[in-house]
Amino acid sequence: MNEIEVLFTVPFDNEFLERVKALGYHVSFIAEESLTAADLEFPYEVLVCFNPFHDKPCGCFDSLRWIQLVSRAVSQVPEYLLEKKSLRITDNGGATSIPIAESIICYLLQIFRRTRAFDVKQQKLIWERDTDVQEIFGKKIGILGTGNIAQETAKRLKVFGASVSGINRSGRNPSSFFDDVAAAGDKEALYSLYRSCDVIISTLPETEETFHMLDESAFAGMKKDVVLINISRGRVINEKDLIHRLSQGFFRGVALDVFEEEPLSESSPLWHTDRVIITPHNAFYSNLYQRRISGVVYENCRLYAERRAAETGDCSGPFTHS
Repeated sequence: MNEIEVLFTVPFDNEFLERVKALGYHVSFIAEESLTAADLEFPYEVLVCFNPFHDKPCGCFDSLRWIQLVSRAVSQVPEYLLEKKSLRITDNGGATSIPIAESIICYLLQIFRRTRAFDVKQQKLIWERDTDVQEIFGKKIGILGTGNIAQETAKRLKVFGASVSGINRSGRNPSSFFDDVAAAGDKEALYSLYRSCDVIISTLPETEETFHMLDESAFAGMKKDVVLINISRGRVINEKDLIHRLSQGFFRGVALDVFEEEPLSESSPLWHTDRVIITPHNAFYSNLYQRRISGVVYENCRLYAERRAAETGDCSGPFTHS
């Protein structure tokens, strides 16, 4: 059997790549930031990547039968590839759900316990108590989206004694960690959630339906001191509307790991708003990040090689992570 030509555009250590080679792959690596259309003229069968699609002609990817993304979302993949029946696309299988959930808890504790204000006082050698601190206990928290990240977050929030409501397309509850789940299409239920929640967390993918879902009309339906967290996609939030609301004194705190344009412009007022926590699309990293991603990629490489060895010619069957 001929070796499977796989192109990695994101780095993995040599030990991992040797394990992939042992499965029957010929491994090439070209860093995503330097990848050109000419590089893709070679007929790769498999692509392991984050987002090498920008500004590449459609024909560059004609030889591919499988794309393995290291991201959870697939919003960066062009529509023509998503619709290609002969092409299998898999994501990271929730490998980043735990560190993102922990990041969300970190944001909440910083906002409710006002740790950043204490940091400033420490730097200025000021011994001064602050009684305007709150607990997560008893808070009503709404999570937009109920996938792996949302479920890991809900699991941790229940330990703190919070109530957790979810919003998804179907309205079906996927986990015992949600107290209730409503359908996003039910506007009355959605705005009821906005009105009642102390915290709104977005774990939504970027789609036509979610683009600027959190805008002035949504903010107007929320509590004035609501906490807003976005670890999903920047364009879920209308940043102009958010900045306007912040300037009017709304929100107890806002934590943003993603933005409409990245990196965030130095001219953005968000940098200078003391109620805003900014992290540079960093919530998914941890000491276990590479191990989890490697595990997903390796297992899918193994399954793909097994099916190809059977010469079924069919790459549309299930992977363990998709």
